[in-house]
Amino acid sequence: MPILWEGIAAATLDELQRTVAESCIQFTANLPTDIRSHCLYLCQGEYSCVSLSSHIRWIGSAGATTCHIVALSDEDNVALCHLDTESSVSEVIPQMEGFLTSSSRCLAVVGGVTDDGTHSRPISEALFHHFSQSECEYKVQVWCTLSNNSYFHPDGTVKPRVTDVAYDVRRREVIPARFCNRGPELPLRSVAYHTKGCYSNPYNSTTGELVFHYFEFTSAPHLAVAACLPDDVILKYCSTSPACEPDFFTRDMRDLFVFQATESSETVFGAEKQPIVYFMGGQGEWRRKE
Repeated sequence: MPILWEGIAAATLDELQRTVAESCIQFTANLPTDIRSHCLYLCQGEYSCVSLSSHIRWIGSAGATTCHIVALSDEDNVALCHLDTESSVSEVIPQMEGFLTSSSRCLAVVGGVTDDGTHSRPISEALFHHFSQSECEYKVQVWCTLSNNSYFHPDGTVKPRVTDVAYDVRRREVIPARFCNRGPELPLRSVAYHTKGCYSNPYNSTTGELVFHYFEFTSAPHLAVAACLPDDVILKYCSTSPACEPDFFTRDMRDLFVFQATESSETVFGAEKQPIVYFMGGQGEWRRKE
């Protein structure tokens, strides 16, 4: 079925971009909402789903420069992911669609910046192709990517307007966000994605817990040196969009290097290889389950 924006079908990605351009101006003009609690934050390489009746108020992700954040929702559930390649569309989106029960669905896509066409554009194209070929009807809430999510910075570079978004479970809408707390075990989650080479769902919607399962990895002491590298070197070798990354990117990379240099599956999971589990406390904070 075609992708619909206010009842108008778009035959190509560029046609959709033109159709939603005015709405993107309004979307990117919104000030980010501070997200402090009751949030399921997903890292790059993760996807999950929450019920619209859940105690979770927000589900979101951050740092989508060339990446894309995708939210699918129906009358009962919302699924969200942080995609980093066009090949991951066929891997992850069908799993997200499996969480939904209705054939009438809403779609939100945010991220990607106008670049040389090698990173952001292929992801947008793959997403448009997938949803336009779907047997279900998708109504676009937000589609803010590429030129509609880009501006020329005074330093001469092209930067994204919005990189961090959250789905407001109560209001059933996607908004620009600022995550005051991005949740637990960020370095471990990054290592898991790059070690296993596949997307993961860290949230158990039945129990309401974050669960990080055992996987094998060894420490790499030589990476301790990488944590001392200057920002520009880390950006050059660790980012697909070094001119666009958020302030926390290099900080996260240093935390990751230190974690990889000092930790292993044995030190993190113990000899019993038990999963690490978090539950949401009464103030909407994630607390480790002992």
